[in-house]
Amino acid sequence: MSLVVRKVYNKRDFDILKPDNSFLVAGEIQADAVTDLKTSENKLSIYIVPDDTSIKRVIAALAASREKFQHLDYVILSMDDFENIRAKFQLKVDNKKGKTADSVVNGWHKDLIELSNTRITELARAFIYHGTKSRENWKDVKSLVIKGVENHTLDPKLVNQVLMKTITEEHRL
Repeated sequence: MSLVVRKVYNKRDFDILKPDNSFLVAGEIQADAVTDLKTSENKLSIYIVPDDTSIKRVIAALAASREKFQHLDYVILSMDDFENIRAKFQLKVDNKKGKTADSVVNGWHKDLIELSNTRITELARAFIYHGTKSRENWKDVKSLVIKGVENHTLDPKLVNQVLMKTITEEHRL
């Protein structure tokens, strides 16, 4: 079953049960969840992956653009939940290819376009109430990126060159 994956800056922004959320009125979500879904030109990148085993490949591809290994937070939404919110709030999807070091992951990339404050808030609400929040620790991120380079799923020429230098120096690739 297909899943929607979105990188976030802090998975805790999507935790409705955080103790410091006591100020929220029923049905409200914290503003940090909305601002965590940082848009550019009213667009938001997502990845629609074929199954849960593909999530690690997306993580490796996203992490390969960074200068150093660090944890990576993300949220996952079922395709059914995504399609429900897409229909309800008329979310538009642009099948624009991604710009990662993994050509397969680039094909899974989509942009949600023409986003308004209401649409992005409802998307954040869907991630909070229906999504799975997760974090890949930096050691696992490192392992995923190194495996991607070794297995040629990540193009070394497209991996961040500072990160690639670290990989080659440490692992003699």
